[in-house]
Amino acid sequence: MWSAIREALRSGSSSSRNETGGEMSRSLCILIAGVAFLLSLSPASAQRDSRTIFWESDSTFQQELSAQFGQLYEALRSLVRSGAQIPTEVIDSPGNRTPEQLLRERGQYFGTDFRRAADLFLCELNRSICSVKGNEVTWKNRPNDVILLPKIDFEAVTHVRSYNKSRPERLDVIVVDRLKGCVAFDETCKQSIANLNFGKQEVLAPDYRGTIELPTQGFRALIPLEPGRKPPTVNREPATENFPRIVRDEGQRPAQLPPVEQIRQALPVNAGVLPDRREAAGSVRPRVESQPPVSATTEGDRATILALINHPFALKENLDLPLATAVAVVDKWVFPGHCLYNPRIAYENNLAPEDKLLGTLATKCGERAIADRERDHGTHLVGILGARRDSPLGPGVNPDAYVWTLQIDLSEMTSQVYKSRLAQKLREMIQRNGALHVFNFSLTYPFVLEPGVAGSVDPLETFIAKGGGRTRLFVAAAGQELGSAVRKPKSCPLRPACLELPNIITVGATDLTPRPLCPKPLSTSDSGPGIDLVAPGLDIVSAIARDKVGLLTGSSQAAPLVSGAASLLFAKNDTLDAFTVKNRLIYTADQCPGLRVFGGRLNVARALAFEDSEMRLKGSVDALVGKVVQVDKVVRFTDLNGKSFNVQVRAIKRLFKAGDDQYVLFYHREDPGNESSPLTRREVLIAKTPGILNYALASADQPRTQRFDFRDVLDYVSRIDKVRAGEVE
Repeated sequence: MWSAIREALRSGSSSSRNETGGEMSRSLCILIAGVAFLLSLSPASAQRDSRTIFWESDSTFQQELSAQFGQLYEALRSLVRSGAQIPTEVIDSPGNRTPEQLLRERGQYFGTDFRRAADLFLCELNRSICSVKGNEVTWKNRPNDVILLPKIDFEAVTHVRSYNKSRPERLDVIVVDRLKGCVAFDETCKQSIANLNFGKQEVLAPDYRGTIELPTQGFRALIPLEPGRKPPTVNREPATENFPRIVRDEGQRPAQLPPVEQIRQALPVNAGVLPDRREAAGSVRPRVESQPPVSATTEGDRATILALINHPFALKENLDLPLATAVAVVDKWVFPGHCLYNPRIAYENNLAPEDKLLGTLATKCGERAIADRERDHGTHLVGILGARRDSPLGPGVNPDAYVWTLQIDLSEMTSQVYKSRLAQKLREMIQRNGALHVFNFSLTYPFVLEPGVAGSVDPLETFIAKGGGRTRLFVAAAGQELGSAVRKPKSCPLRPACLELPNIITVGATDLTPRPLCPKPLSTSDSGPGIDLVAPGLDIVSAIARDKVGLLTGSSQAAPLVSGAASLLFAKNDTLDAFTVKNRLIYTADQCPGLRVFGGRLNVARALAFEDSEMRLKGSVDALVGKVVQVDKVVRFTDLNGKSFNVQVRAIKRLFKAGDDQYVLFYHREDPGNESSPLTRREVLIAKTPGILNYALASADQPRTQRFDFRDVLDYVSRIDKVRAGEVE
């Protein structure tokens, strides 16, 4: 090719002096064609000639796993017929083994039954010894033939699923045979199951009945696609030097793969096409939401923050809870062994910043310095959550919590493969630590695919929904770009905060306006009905590298305040599930209508007081602690559009008087006796009360009741009536 280009240049030069313009044009055409050919061999072009599919099975039974492998092979058959090629290997002289046996032996198929789609795909690879007529697949291979099989590296992973177990069912049969979550029902398997269920050994009892979280077998794979070629010719006679067993015809090779959109259309929803380098470089990047300090008259020192969230420490109350809980902080690098931290912190740092970027060691613990968002983000969050009780800065929200830090690479959070591996790591953390109740995500990552299309199954979303399920709460910083027009965007472009899952609580940030005044949301934090709670996030003082402290601002700093509060509720009663804890934090929050969020500002002390209801009545100085007796009575409300509706007293979780006749109502619209059912918020007027009700006082030496009318209520906060293990009392 280079010689042709040189010849064209010489010819073009000669033509310009001695020949006609036509000759000159022909020479230039040769030159242009040669340059175009060379450009076609550039790395960028080569990148476009290959694609990689990422596929991962769901947390499912073995029969359903068969269906998912069938869907995968149906998609691969469609792509092969469209001109794509996947990795294959030659099996020589398979004997009398069936295609199904060969696939299973080579780790290319799993599940209870063999799906026809897999048989059709194999037939497509072996057209010379297999044919399809109607719905029938006919194999004509002989024992000494060769068969082409896919060569896909399926990696075994452990998923988690909820299972409603009845008493007669045997747990070992469910886990080992039906789910294949354990190879054997040994002590390791039993401890893993107990940890998935908050360390409760009773779920292992033969007569246990109820919902239980169980491990299940899953698989994932990266499948490279390249431009295909005609199916190979199989030599059915003994191989010779001139005629080998497999003859590949290199002719009719497509110039390129089918378009990416065509590939996506062929794939099931739990598979996607990984972006190439150019596409990845142009995508929206994941990020943390902290900002540099904002000029303010007051900074968020620990005493100020604890007072703003009405923490028991700010009320001079002792915080001696019976249980140990753990919180995972999924974020950037964390400075290990900071002098402010409690000793119960475990670190999983993968790549520390260069030593020269960390600065000098503090001359004393808590020395003030300028925080660096990239370097100090994770360190700062852990200091908010888990600073020890006697630290110079003041205690963390839960100074007794076990904190497990997990460093991630934010630049990889657009990769399905990376998120799948992260989800697997989080599952392993749960299986190793039954006290791990809360996960803090002070970060966001983009996800632009609409639901239902190929690749729209987000491995991290799947883990949160099924791996965490009812048992784990995920606290997500809201960030700045969620959008406040709807409760949760359908396509959820900024995750995990926008995911509409009952075990995710989305947190926004406010300024430091003191209680009982209402705070203002920060300009760097979203607001609106898609935000569940807010907490202080302005100029928060916390730990940074080298045993120092510094200021950072944003919803990233607000999220660990909520994570710490959630862990306190679990530490008080670990029979609470994630849905109940989320609801409790929302309806006990300080109500500030100007915030335009679903809940309000975090109120830790009120959330922790869940054994009894609390009521403030018109004309009363002190709140009444106890419970409403006639919970089956009905209150009639009218919303601000004039629509009337009835609510049972047992369903009302919060009734707060926001104006002359206007109330903020939180209630369970469905299943009013279930604390974990979805929470509804409405601005209402009281249309009709059930009359005078009795309120049993908890603090009286002798049992007595206080009579009240709902029209006299200034603020009513319900207790948690029941949890899975029975009455809270």
